[in-house]
Amino acid sequence: MELVRFSCPGCGAELPARDPSGEQSCDYCGSRFAPESARGAKTVGGVVLDHAQMMKAIEASKTELALVQRKLARLRKREAKAEARASEQALQAKAKTKKKKNGKGVWGWVTGALSTLFGMLALGAGMIGIGIALGDLKLEDIPILRDMGFAQRLDAAVDDAVHTEVVDPWGGPPQFTEIDGRPAVVLRTLKHGEDARFVDAYALDDGSRLWRLGPLSSSPDGADHVRFAVVGPLVVVSTGEHNEVWIYDKVSTQRVRSVDVGARVNALCALPETQSVYVHVDGRRHRHQLVELAAGTSTRARKRPEGCSELELERGDPSWLADDAVRDRLDEVELLRVHMPPGAASDASNQAGDSSVGFGVGRDQDEAHAPLLLGLELGPRSTASADGVRWQVGLAEPEGVRDWPAASTLDGGFAYLVWVDAGGWQLASYDLGDGSQRWATTLDAAGDRTLSVHVEDGNLLVVRSHIVEIRAADTGALVAQIGEQPGD
Repeated sequence: MELVRFSCPGCGAELPARDPSGEQSCDYCGSRFAPESARGAKTVGGVVLDHAQMMKAIEASKTELALVQRKLARLRKREAKAEARASEQALQAKAKTKKKKNGKGVWGWVTGALSTLFGMLALGAGMIGIGIALGDLKLEDIPILRDMGFAQRLDAAVDDAVHTEVVDPWGGPPQFTEIDGRPAVVLRTLKHGEDARFVDAYALDDGSRLWRLGPLSSSPDGADHVRFAVVGPLVVVSTGEHNEVWIYDKVSTQRVRSVDVGARVNALCALPETQSVYVHVDGRRHRHQLVELAAGTSTRARKRPEGCSELELERGDPSWLADDAVRDRLDEVELLRVHMPPGAASDASNQAGDSSVGFGVGRDQDEAHAPLLLGLELGPRSTASADGVRWQVGLAEPEGVRDWPAASTLDGGFAYLVWVDAGGWQLASYDLGDGSQRWATTLDAAGDRTLSVHVEDGNLLVVRSHIVEIRAADTGALVAQIGEQPGD
């Protein structure tokens, strides 16, 4: 709408710009006048309007005003219809509820009585709970619960839930070391019911706990971010609640020092050659850091060091080749994963003309998709291809095999595999020289999912969701168990 500056017909004053439609009033003398009787008129920009132009502007303003009024009328009409519809629906709902209430009959009264009864029981249970919390009442004081043995069963269940300590493998794979001359393993554990994480060391000869660090968190988020790394005589630990890494003596468990890395730690990776640890932290800046353990200093790194990729840290198995070193097909075999001695696929090994023997795990491409184990030779001119296959073994009874393989590793010329079939979780070892099976055993049916296997100095660790089994690598015999199954 174009505004107009009128000149008052009474005092001649030029008035501020305004809507030209309708009766006008002078801000100076108070005169009221019709727009057509104004002494003169100008546009906002100062252009003088003659009488014809002024009348044209007035008509245009009136037309625009009429259009706006019609739009407002339509909006009011719609609002009125919506209000009437809502009112009608409310009346219908009220009538329906009243009809349902009046016609509920015997069943309705029974339902109401039961609701009242349950409400009274809930109130009573609440009062009992308050009495127990205040110490004024015990479950044994209630005759019916005492006769049912409820208190004893409840105490046992709570004890199982709160005091069960389990291995928590989601913080990273176990790390082998030696403590006071005894082969040991360091891993993360969890106390159920408290969200309390610890870093523990266990002897491999009998599964006894040598020491414990923690609890290392006071919140669920911090507990999930507990990380650890063993570097020579030291253990490095971090949590999600601090921007620091803590360095402990591996034997005495005394804290040596702490190093501020500026943000929450996501991953730790031991670098034993330089007696340092790689730290990956939150944020875009300074995500990669190297902490020198002896000096307690932190320096920025441009990228992750070799061996510290996210996938390598998750697997914790240097024999597992990266996916880009494995071909998708191998003589009509779907190759799922390949294990080679560490360094076998390196450029230095290839230039030296060395050959290494490992194994591949796959499935036949026929209709049965039978599980296969293949002996592979990786040298300067052969990758995981047909000319590198030394032998091929299929499972004797492939029916029902799934999760093939669930876990696998290589050590000292032997393959170690875990899979699931109709008989449960199977663990076996094979000689890489000719593919012959050394031994096989079925894991405890009460155990849960197997996540990984690791071998060091004749000790085979089978990592499951809540426990770690220590077994003899040459026979598969169970030596000890770390952690408990919840509810055992």
